[in-house]
Amino acid sequence: MRVTKLWVLGVCLCASLSFGSDIPEAPAWPRSIEMAGWHAEAVAVAIAEFRKHQGTKTPEGLPVYGDLRHYSVELSRPSKDEIPLQYVHEQCVRVTFAPELSVRDKREHTVGGRTDYGIEVSYDILKRNLKIIKTSFAR
Repeated sequence: MRVTKLWVLGVCLCASLSFGSDIPEAPAWPRSIEMAGWHAEAVAVAIAEFRKHQGTKTPEGLPVYGDLRHYSVELSRPSKDEIPLQYVHEQCVRVTFAPELSVRDKREHTVGGRTDYGIEVSYDILKRNLKIIKTSFAR
């Protein structure tokens, strides 16, 4: 009896492994990501600001700032004409939080900076004092 149960368990395990999983594979990651320390601090400042507004909703009930687990984070350098004039000669980094597409967004071919998970937001942050000098929302 015990051998039969183990054999059935083994067959079920092999079958589940051979048929694969319904969990999609994560995108390929590089072995490591290197960034300047102040960029890491800028990301921390941006995350703190993002979290201050989490849970807020539009009058239609859509999330403004959603769950960060459904966002990707991008670091970039804003061009000189995109930041306030008084900061043009200073080092600045842009931290962008872009929401993923939900199943409904994919089905309805959603384009733009808002999905069921929230809205895309960018923060331009100065190196000198890690101050947010500009907040931008995608449309």
